[in-house]
Amino acid sequence: MKLSSKNRRETVYGGIKKNRWFYGGIIGTWLLCLVHFDPKLFSVVNADDSFIAKGVFAIFVFFLNLFWLYGIFHCYFLIYGFVSKRKPAFFKRNCSISSPVAILYATRNDFQTKSALSCLQQTYPNFHLFILDDSTEDSYKKKVDGFHNEFRTLTTVIRRKDRKGFKAGNLNSALRYYVTGYDYFAIIDADEVVSPYFIEKLMPYFGLDENIAFVQAHHEQNAVQPSKFAQDLSLGINFHWDIYQPPRNDCGF
Repeated sequence: MKLSSKNRRETVYGGIKKNRWFYGGIIGTWLLCLVHFDPKLFSVVNADDSFIAKGVFAIFVFFLNLFWLYGIFHCYFLIYGFVSKRKPAFFKRNCSISSPVAILYATRNDFQTKSALSCLQQTYPNFHLFILDDSTEDSYKKKVDGFHNEFRTLTTVIRRKDRKGFKAGNLNSALRYYVTGYDYFAIIDADEVVSPYFIEKLMPYFGLDENIAFVQAHHEQNAVQPSKFAQDLSLGINFHWDIYQPPRNDCGF
């Protein structure tokens, strides 16, 4: 039986339509707190208090209300993350797209061979790596050129005369003047190591609905960091993607 476009989306993906009850619950719970607590808070203000005292107290209540909203927001995300049973969609091999993909590797004095090499180890058959080099140090330029010479047929090095717009300007310049003939592109950070199946697993999502403009993948923390601060900070990456991103994706953030 051939599925309709709507049924296919709901069967394979679980539905493109987002649920609004999640954010409605956050706002509703927050408003209930305001209605219940704010009158009690303002009841402690006396009529004979000075204008400055009343103003300072009003500011205190205002920021307290914001704190409640922030706290309720995160409580909802934590609860959803722990109770939700939704699993990410997986696709069979025959559900794929073979359009050409441009991998845009942006770097400025931070080129890493391991990261760039992971871009070339993709199982997806139709891709090309563009190294957008804004480096100012000759040592990094030599590293980029050496990598390009080793994989000349798979890579292209793009350098600008200026660095206007920083990273965004680097990407826009490449897409406007150099990266032509590619329907899709992937943006890779200089220190990002991607899976060999990175493109192969993401591309089928674009075939689910013509309104899908971009797909973002789960990031994995890198525990190997040069400082204790960076090691501790990296722990929040998995927590962010496992707890905070699923409800944002499912509920239309």
